[in-house]
Amino acid sequence: MQTQTFMGLAIAALSVLGLIRATTILRASRMAQKLADKAGSERALLVVRGLLSMALLFGLALAARFVNPRA
Repeated sequence: MQTQTFMGLAIAALSVLGLIRATTILRASRMAQKLADKAGSERALLVVRGLLSMALLFGLALAARFVNPRA
């Protein structure tokens, strides 16, 4: 398995774990707590899930070689 594929799958797997535990991340992270204070807990949860979903898509694109880190 090449490095790019491994990194993409690892990013995707960690993103899925983050999506599963999004509420825990919201409670445990200082930045997420600040976001929840400013925007409300429901909107902060949507932001955290959105960022993790984007990371999941990036990881899958990296593993499928749609994203090429080499110039």
